[in-house]
Amino acid sequence: MQWNMDRRLNSTLHLEEYTKFITKSTLVATQEDIPRIKQRITSYSPSEVSKNLIQLKHQACRRWRKTRDDVDKHQYYKSKVLLTNSLGNDRRNKFNKLMSSLCQKKMYPDAVWRTVRKFHNKRIKQTYPNVMKYNNTTAKPDKEKADLFAVYFQNKVYFEAPDSLPFHDQVTRRTACVRKEMTTNSNKTKWTQINVKEVKYRLKQLRNSATGPDNIHNRCLKNYSKLLVQHLTTLYNEILNYGYIPDAWKQAKIILLLKPTKDKQQPSSYRPISLLNYLGKLLEKIVRQRLMSELNRRNILPEHQAGFRPGKVQYTIS
Repeated sequence: MQWNMDRRLNSTLHLEEYTKFITKSTLVATQEDIPRIKQRITSYSPSEVSKNLIQLKHQACRRWRKTRDDVDKHQYYKSKVLLTNSLGNDRRNKFNKLMSSLCQKKMYPDAVWRTVRKFHNKRIKQTYPNVMKYNNTTAKPDKEKADLFAVYFQNKVYFEAPDSLPFHDQVTRRTACVRKEMTTNSNKTKWTQINVKEVKYRLKQLRNSATGPDNIHNRCLKNYSKLLVQHLTTLYNEILNYGYIPDAWKQAKIILLLKPTKDKQQPSSYRPISLLNYLGKLLEKIVRQRLMSELNRRNILPEHQAGFRPGKVQYTIS
C-alpha cells in the first residue's frame, strides 16, 4: 500500500481517507509480521537445579521400568522427593520476590493489577448472567443484552444534563469572549507544528493496554517504522490545521466491569470502560503536553489544583 506524500490534504474528506490508509496499512503490517502462535502459559519457570532434577527423575523412572530392580525403584522415589522439595523452594522464592515488589514507596494501579494477575496466572474472565433486567424489560440473547445496556447508558450515564450552575455560566461566558477575541484579533498566535521527534517520544511512552475499535495494539505502534512516523506527523499537523477529528477516532469499544457486591442482572451494577483508538489518543497526549507546558509557563493553574498534574497528589495539598 502506497500513499503519495506530495499529495495535498485539501478537505476533511482527504483527512478521513488518510486516516483510513494509515490504520489499514498498520493492520496489514501487523498481520504479516506477527506470527499466529499461541504462547504456552506456565505458572513459573523452574530453576536450573529443578530442571536437572527433572531430567534425573525421568532417567531414574525409565531405568526402573526397564530393570524392575528395587535399588532403581528406591533411586526413582528418592529423585521424586528431591524434585518436589526443589519445586517447593522455587514457588516460595517466587512468592517472596512478588511480596518484595509490593514493598515500594509508590505503586501505580497497573502495577497493582499486574501483581494480582500473577497470583491468578491469568486475567480474570468476567461472566454475565443469562438474564438482564432494566425498567421492566428482560433481555436474554446477547444482542438484547447489549441493546439494554445501550439504553441504560444513554438515559443514565451519557445524558446531557443542563449546565445551570453559576460556574457553568461563568465558563460559557469566558469561552465566548475567547472565541470572539480569536476571530477579531489579526495577530494570531502561531501554533508550532508537530515534529517527528515529538511523535517518536510519545510513541515510546505508550502503555501496553487493550486495543480500541481499530485493533491496533500499542506494541505495534512502539515498533514503529520511519515511514509510519512521517505519516503520523503529517496527519496530526493537518488535523490541527483543519480543527477536525476523524470519525473513526470518535468511536469506542466499551467493556463492562461489575462493581463489587452488586447484582449482576442490573445494568447499574456495571462500570463502563471506553477503549479508544490509540492513533487518536497519541495526538491527544501531544496536545495535552503542549497545553500543560503553556499553562505552567503562564502560571494559570491554581496551587490547590492537584488532579492530573505530575508531582502533585492529594496529601501534598495544604
